[in-house]
Amino acid sequence: MNQNYRGRKNRDLKNRHVNRLHGVMCGLLLVLVAGGLDALTLEQALETALRNNIGIELDRVELERRLRADQSAHNRLYPSISASSQLSRDIYSDSDDPWAAQFSLSSNLSLSVESVRRGQLTALQYRAGELNYQTAHAALVRDVSNAFFGLLLEEERIRIRREAVAAARERFELAELEFESGRISRYDLLSQRVAYENQRPELAQLEDSYYLARREFTLLIGLTPDDPVVPQGTITAPRRLTNEVEFLSGYLERRPDLVRARLQIEERRLSRSLAADEFLPTLSLSASVNRRNSTPFTEAWFGADESPWAKGGSLGVGLSVPLGTLLPDSQRRVAVEDADRRVREAELQYRQVLLRAENEVEAALRRLRRAANSLELLDLNIELAEEAYRLAESSYKQGQIDALELRNALL
Repeated sequence: MNQNYRGRKNRDLKNRHVNRLHGVMCGLLLVLVAGGLDALTLEQALETALRNNIGIELDRVELERRLRADQSAHNRLYPSISASSQLSRDIYSDSDDPWAAQFSLSSNLSLSVESVRRGQLTALQYRAGELNYQTAHAALVRDVSNAFFGLLLEEERIRIRREAVAAARERFELAELEFESGRISRYDLLSQRVAYENQRPELAQLEDSYYLARREFTLLIGLTPDDPVVPQGTITAPRRLTNEVEFLSGYLERRPDLVRARLQIEERRLSRSLAADEFLPTLSLSASVNRRNSTPFTEAWFGADESPWAKGGSLGVGLSVPLGTLLPDSQRRVAVEDADRRVREAELQYRQVLLRAENEVEAALRRLRRAANSLELLDLNIELAEEAYRLAESSYKQGQIDALELRNALL
């Protein structure tokens, strides 16, 4: 009799579980279809983020601006060319034609060491902009990857929690049957119900957190919250490091903050050279041609052998030397001294960034070692749980345990 009751109870629990699972799957399918959700892999999410994220687009535009400035830095050596025309009238002239017309074309070129230095500074600024873009690119890839795997983890937590809630409900329903048959007390029945009801708010909280995290992920990859997406993929174990010493030295050479600190030293040294170049002379070359007609309204402009247009022009070479910079405590001398101090500050900041980077990388390596050990321990736990479930499944087939106990072993 007891064996028949146990078999009937197991069949009822199986049917209820299958019906409930079918209802949950149908509900999820309806939600996915109604919400228009799109499943994205990690590669698709990264591609979408790099194409649509506003922050990375701003960095890309800034990099293009600096690239254009670097490519056109040679225009500092272009001469200035200007054309002018003038029509004037002599107020006190008694002539029948007191007007005068003049046309001129002039060019000037200034050559200095400062122009060359500024071209070098433009190239250095482009390198800094390229580094900023690479840093922003890497940060976006990191953030999208973390959010992607975080959503996968939340999905797994929700799945496990739903199974736990379903198992708690089955235990409560079984307790109802046993209470009706007089096998347990009302206290035991209420204990099973409370255990079941306590897990439902936790599941609702997990689902709400997952919904909000998914909306934030949608914004991160550059889409609107009106079209939320769900991640599709698996979480795999990271690749183990074979040589931590080589990794430490190689990574520090490529670390963005260290590269940026080195670029800052170069930039400040170049700025110091620009300040010192103010003491050097400047060579200027000039050329001009002009035509002047003192009687534009009484004489013919063209056709005559003796044209009324007077020709003029000049060539000039100039050399200017700043003398104010030779005075003590002049602005240029103070600027050079300040530039020397800024170079020293940049060198000290580089040492500080280097020490901090070494400490951070060492801490990261220690965390990786602990994580690797934790993964090994988790593998042992998984192996133990699988063996326990295999034994429980064998006991269930032999009729020694019921379906609820088998489900508890699965959880």
